[in-house]
Amino acid sequence: MTDQLLTKYKVYRKIAKDGDIILTHSTKFIAESIQWVDNAHWHHCELVHWTHGRLMGFGAHPEGTYADFLSLRIKKKGWDDFMIIRPTAEAHKITEAFYKLYARSEEFNQYDYSMIFHLLLKKFNINNKLGKENKNICSELVQQFMAYLGDDLNIVTPQDVIRYLNDNYNILIIEF
Repeated sequence: MTDQLLTKYKVYRKIAKDGDIILTHSTKFIAESIQWVDNAHWHHCELVHWTHGRLMGFGAHPEGTYADFLSLRIKKKGWDDFMIIRPTAEAHKITEAFYKLYARSEEFNQYDYSMIFHLLLKKFNINNKLGKENKNICSELVQQFMAYLGDDLNIVTPQDVIRYLNDNYNILIIEF
């Protein structure tokens, strides 16, 4: 983690809230592939929540859908930038959405690699029916969370979280 990213993370950690959506950027091959296919800056998204004083990231990864310390995830995944989208929903609704999402993630704990090909075909305007109902990619997990909050948005990629934002979410500017 670069010094600049570490500073940004420390500033964010002081204001982080359950339900924040983190969008991340990286220059790793798979990240750059997603960014190219989607004409996007962000390649990954996941949810943030506090557990026993630790800031956690909850997301879909090739290893499965699970929570991990956000600081470790940033280091392990090689992210070099992030931004935060914050839902305006009441805290109890965010908690309920997390309960539902965690329960659902036990069924949907495999990564859906076919969605990477779906995105590539989308780039060239080729319709397809790829994707498995019992598997996730990161944006599907975030889309489901947003649906539990009452927003049924058509999110296919991490960049879509920004493309289809409505007044129920705020973009946080983290200055340091």
